[in-house]
Amino acid sequence: MRISILVWVAVSVGLTVGLFKIKYSVQQIGADITQANRRIALLQEEYEVLEAEWQHQNRPERLERLAKAYLDIKSDRGTLVTSLRGLPERAQNADIAPAAQAPGFNSAPQKLVEQFQAREPMLLDGLDGGANAHVSDDPLSDLISGLED
Repeated sequence: MRISILVWVAVSVGLTVGLFKIKYSVQQIGADITQANRRIALLQEEYEVLEAEWQHQNRPERLERLAKAYLDIKSDRGTLVTSLRGLPERAQNADIAPAAQAPGFNSAPQKLVEQFQAREPMLLDGLDGGANAHVSDDPLSDLISGLED
């Protein structure tokens, strides 16, 4: 009987000590969370102040004034913008063909499309004047080399 009483007393004392430790650790964690939330609020406030200061420092009028004072930059403001009346008139010459209607305009790309669809090598002539025309396994490299010539 005495041993069971001693065991129950020891268990109750152990539980009491354990509960107090848990209670104080939970309170400490709550205090840490509160402190972290305060720090976050201060940092957000500081960020907003810095953002407002950045917007103030980055105003175009201020930057223009500083650029004029400290940099040797000439402004092209107003010279790059013109009205439609300021543009030269379009040439009405009939012998100028649009690029899409020029002879041979679509021949090389069309051949590449056809070869891609057929999935077989094809003779690519006319890219480099016909001098080095040959059957190719890689028409894209031939097209690029033909354009480099």
